[in-house]
Amino acid sequence: MEHRPIDDIGEIKLLTLRCRKVHEQYHRQEIIDSNRMPACLLDSFPARFDRYDLFSETDSSGSRASWVASSPRYLALSYAWGEPRSRPKALVNGQHVEIPENLSRALETLETSDFAEKGLKFWTDAICIDQANLEERNRMVARMQDIYKHSQDVVVWLGAAANDSDMAMDFINDLAAAWRSDVTSAMQHLRNSLERVGDRLFPALASLIERPYWSRVWIIQELACGSANTPILCGTRITTWRNLLQIYSSLNTYNSDGERGLTRIFERALQTCEQSVRESHQYHMKYWEWNKCNDFSALQASFMLATQTSTLQLLLSRTRYASCSLPQDKVYGVLGLLPWAIARRIVVDYTLSYAKVYLQFTRACIEAEQSLEILQQSGSEDDGDLSNEGMPSWVPNLRLQQRTYTSSVERDYDAHTKASASYRWLPDDEQALVARCVLVDTIDGVTESLCETAVDPPSEDAVQSSTAANVYGDRDSASEALWRALMGDRDLSGQDAESENTCLLSGTLLQEGSMREVQRGDSAEKAAFFHDLQAFLVRNRAFRICGQALEEYFTRGREATAKPAGRSDASSSGNSESTFLNAVRRCREFVFARRLAHSTAGYVAVVPRKARVGDQIAVVLGCSTPVLFRSVRGSWKVVGSCYVQGIMDGAVIRGLRAGRLSAVDVTLH
Repeated sequence: MEHRPIDDIGEIKLLTLRCRKVHEQYHRQEIIDSNRMPACLLDSFPARFDRYDLFSETDSSGSRASWVASSPRYLALSYAWGEPRSRPKALVNGQHVEIPENLSRALETLETSDFAEKGLKFWTDAICIDQANLEERNRMVARMQDIYKHSQDVVVWLGAAANDSDMAMDFINDLAAAWRSDVTSAMQHLRNSLERVGDRLFPALASLIERPYWSRVWIIQELACGSANTPILCGTRITTWRNLLQIYSSLNTYNSDGERGLTRIFERALQTCEQSVRESHQYHMKYWEWNKCNDFSALQASFMLATQTSTLQLLLSRTRYASCSLPQDKVYGVLGLLPWAIARRIVVDYTLSYAKVYLQFTRACIEAEQSLEILQQSGSEDDGDLSNEGMPSWVPNLRLQQRTYTSSVERDYDAHTKASASYRWLPDDEQALVARCVLVDTIDGVTESLCETAVDPPSEDAVQSSTAANVYGDRDSASEALWRALMGDRDLSGQDAESENTCLLSGTLLQEGSMREVQRGDSAEKAAFFHDLQAFLVRNRAFRICGQALEEYFTRGREATAKPAGRSDASSSGNSESTFLNAVRRCREFVFARRLAHSTAGYVAVVPRKARVGDQIAVVLGCSTPVLFRSVRGSWKVVGSCYVQGIMDGAVIRGLRAGRLSAVDVTLH
């Protein structure tokens, strides 16, 4: 299709669908000024099954004025392009145009919807951007946030009906309505649904939230520009973002952010079900998949409140887990969600390599925020040799996944006591970042990493600690440092860990037969967490922490956590078991794919899987978590951020200000 060029002052092209209820068919292209966005005159237009049209200024009927009005309203379509194997054709302005198959299905469905009948216009990237015009693509990508933000709403298309998606969508709508009615209605609906279709329900819900749509990088920004009432379409079914978020948050029993009242009702209903239904929930409810709804919700709230800086780390984490055809889109696809001070420093240019784009992005973050928090994202877990695909080690490789040490619901650590970053660039070396930091200590020993026991244990270069140093003072203090480090000093809800969590060292984790007791007494989900952590500790039981074998801390802890004083047996048993299992789950999540480490001075640390003996622990001014550096062929490289018990709340910077420690400039490549 031949696109008419758009100007640079805010024009966009809009698609008008023909409602299939009307026979007449005509097709025009329309360009409007997106900076003027109140209401417009709307009408219905006809279309065949495969005919979609844009309005044209050259239309001889003279009806353009009545359509453009002063500011027509439109809906912005959010969908996944899908694989390019099949490219069906649509008739646009009288010309046959190839479009993604998933878009074709979306438009076919929308033709029969109320949206088309009301004459609402649509914006969709595949048609409304001249994809063959690189200059237009660059310009429109930079304006994507404005296009979605100024739409009447975002319309999400998940795809055609499949894998019991109709049942899943109906369940979401019906349970949300029942919960809004009253608790009794919600409980009754849950029990009826679980009894009738329980075995099929959880696979259907899992399939719906694991569709390709949710893994696409562009939808992060598109969803953030939506609202609680954003329509979610799948096949012929429709729900809202509010309903979908509420149900997935509440049925995710590992989630601490959901509507807890509905979660408790669901847990009670689940306990009355057949074991096969409970097992189906345990198997299909992958909390890391279901929890992305909460992440998207947090980003949406941040965007609406213009507090993007507070969710920058969450945005980058979600971006790293998303997919896209062009690696540059890991930056360009979320440009509108970045703080303005960062976004304005980035010029969309698809002629640049992704390495150049990531370097440009990282420098923009550092300069705009006057912060080195971006180092938390540096050093991917999958980049064992620190090559970083030719990029400087301090530049996050957004193509690779990365876990941060705090979740979206936790407060940040404060190793730097919010001290201002001190950095500089070298004019003759764009690969170099000179950062001021305190070199705290050196890694002296590392365990194997914690992995899923379903796979073979990792064959890693675990190294026994060679020092008995104990920076914490005595044995009891070292014991406390160990359990706090294993949990990241946070509990399951992300709050600061209370002393009751010392039950983690109760000895049960290393006790033969304890796994069977947990399986009998609690859910299979919690048993799986227990199993993973137990296997990790057993493999590393001889590793020495502050001069003692790891297993000794758990053996000693058995008596220390026997029963809290002043409680009845029943109360103590129930509460302590729950606290223990929650501590186990938090520990397993925090240490997963990481190692336990010991330093020369006697610090206990949780470090990236690729950490090695000899790596330097540094507190970087302007970065809230400590960072590991490694000397490679005479140059310093970033290994990744880490957790070191005892320095996460500013002890090092206080020592620096008191004159007990000194800072140095380190040149990172």
